[in-house]
Parts: sequence; structure tokens; C-alpha cells
Amino acid sequence: MARPEPTATRDRILDAAEQLFATRGFHGASVRDIFKRAGLGAGLMGYYFASKEDLFRETVERRIPQVRETFEHHFPVTDAQAIVPVRELLEFYLEFFLIDLPDAKSGLHTYWDLLSKCAVSYELQIVSSSLGKLDFIAERMMEALQASLPDTPESQLRDTLAFAEAAVTTLNASAGLFEHRQGKAGSLADYVSSMAGTLATGLQGAST
Repeated sequence: MARPEPTATRDRILDAAEQLFATRGFHGASVRDIFKRAGLGAGLMGYYFASKEDLFRETVERRIPQVRETFEHHFPVTDAQAIVPVRELLEFYLEFFLIDLPDAKSGLHTYWDLLSKCAVSYELQIVSSSLGKLDFIAERMMEALQASLPDTPESQLRDTLAFAEAAVTTLNASAGLFEHRQGKAGSLADYVSSMAGTLATGLQGAST
């Protein structure tokens, strides 16, 4: 049987699912609580989604186009032939995940909490194929980094990008970690700038 077309009710369910999955994780958020938050009875679950896993995957996938649009809007490489300094690229990447997405104005802050929770937990295996649809971010970054540092081994660039990805997801998923580590030493923007500089120095050293 074909799924019902997207409706305001379906969107309400997905909004509720996003909020609860982001705060409680896949196993901590019950279907009953999700539908209750959406103002519906859990008995309607089978009409809209085949399973809880199906609901989770759709919750993860539905904002990917919005993430892509936001990423492309901020991405510093506006011309295929342009070469952007490596530090600027890395600073953009860190800012995008640590400042831009978590900003309430982005409309993606709860969704980013959800993605971070997926990335640092076993829930990743449930949505690994869905998260693969975000690979365009790594691909665009790799293209720009290779243009900026053509003599640096591709493996070195990928390792650095993977480290940056792990850092941003861990910081976002671990509430208060940044504040605990930094104390009054500086702002998040200062941290982003410092980390980008450190990563860029390592890459530039590898290319010489």
C-alpha cells in the first residue's frame, strides 16, 4: 500500500519526532510520546509510517534539502575555478556546524542536535544510508581543499576533514563540553578560529 502524501498532520508528527529524537534518542523516544506531542493517538502510526525506524529515517532525511541550501548559501567557493585559502575553508566548515546550524534563526538547530546524536551513538546504523545523503558537504569541501593544496595527499585532507567532523559532532552532542573545557578562555568564535588555524597549519606543513 502506498504511503499517504505529505500533509500538515504528517509534518506535525515529524516535527514532534525531531524534537523527541533529538533530546531522547531513538530508543528513548516512544511512538506514544511522539504522537502525543503531535496531538494524535499512537494508533495512527501505521497509517503514516511503516515502523518506528521508518519514522526515524524520514525525520532525518526531510531537512537534508534545507541543509544543502544553507550550506551552498554560506560556502565560500562561488566559482569552480576559485581557490580559497585552506584556513578560510576550515573556518567556514567549523562555523557552519558550530555556529550557523545551532543558531535558532537557522530553523535547523533541533535537527542538528538530532544529527549529532546519531553520529555519536549506535543509532547511526539505523540511518547510515540517510546520513549518506549529506556526503555532498564532504565532497564540496574536498574539492575546495584539493584546489587550495594540490600537493597535499588526498588521505591527509580526508583525515583532517574527518577529524573536524568528529570534533563538531562531539561538541554539539555533549552539552556543556565546550564551556567546561574553555571556561572563560574565549568565545566559540575564538575557538573556531584557533582550531581552523591549527588544522590549516598541519595541512600546509604536510604539503611542503
